[in-house]
Amino acid sequence: MTQECHAVRCASSCYYQLRCIRQMRRFVDDNALRAIVHSLVTSRLDYCNSLLAGCGVKVIARLLRVQNNAARLICDQPHGSHSAPLLCQLHWLPVTSRVQYKLCLLMYDVFHGTEHRPT
Repeated sequence: MTQECHAVRCASSCYYQLRCIRQMRRFVDDNALRAIVHSLVTSRLDYCNSLLAGCGVKVIARLLRVQNNAARLICDQPHGSHSAPLLCQLHWLPVTSRVQYKLCLLMYDVFHGTEHRPT
C-alpha cells in the first residue's frame, strides 16, 4: 500500500493554491503572505502526514517540491534558487522531518497519556 494517490492529490491542490497566492502576492504584506501560505499550503502538507512514515522517496520528494516552492514564494526567490537556506530562514522542517516530528509527538502523547494539538 503506497500513498502515491494521496501525494498526487495533495500536491495538485497545493500547487493550485500557490498559483492563486502568487497572483495576489503584490497586494499583501509579508506577514499576511506567510499566514496565507501556512493556512492553505503547509496545513495540507501536514494533514495526516504521519501516514507517510516509511513511504518511498518518490512520494516524499513530490511533497518536498511543494514545500520548496512555497518557501520560494514567501521569500520571493526565482524558481531555480536553492531552497535549503529558505527553509532555514523560515524555520521550516523538511517533509521527512515533519513526519518524524509528528510521530514522535504522537508517541510522547501515548506514553505520557497527554494530548497535544500541534499547530
